[in-house]
Amino acid sequence: MQTQPQQTDPSINHTNNQTIILSDDTFPCSDKPRFISPDNARQLVESLKQSRSNNPVKTIHEQIGWKRKQKETLLQDFNLLKNITEYDFDVTVQDFKDYCHARGVLQKMGNESRFDFTANHKATKAEFFVLFRYAKEYQGSSYRFTNKEMEIHWGIILAAKGSIQDCWEIYQNKLLENANHE
Repeated sequence: MQTQPQQTDPSINHTNNQTIILSDDTFPCSDKPRFISPDNARQLVESLKQSRSNNPVKTIHEQIGWKRKQKETLLQDFNLLKNITEYDFDVTVQDFKDYCHARGVLQKMGNESRFDFTANHKATKAEFFVLFRYAKEYQGSSYRFTNKEMEIHWGIILAAKGSIQDCWEIYQNKLLENANHE
């Protein structure tokens, strides 16, 4: 008869050789537990540690002076989010995308073309103005956004990037914290 491993952290559960890395509280909107294999979890944690040491990005607190009241509190202030300028989030990590979706952050990245643009850490305002100057064509015509409208849209992109980075910081900290308890 197989026994369950000793659990040292209630947010880490072992089931059929899979580990739930993030607690159910982390995904309040989801009815499915999030599984990631122990090997994948270790690889992701090692990758995060290496990324942090090779390419250190300032924390949200270091960048804008905002401090979380609780360790999983998301920054909600639009103007502060726009001021976050250093990013290392990785939306290719499906578990992170699921986490962002559950926290209501993923939707801020917009439709597919804006999602890809927002995910690019080095995307510039000039590129944005060229790529998104015109609305999608409708009935044979397309609306050209004014510079004022483009500035507003650019602010929304910056706030979305800041929000994703904020969520990434919480996600990384949660993974690293759980890895240290194993």
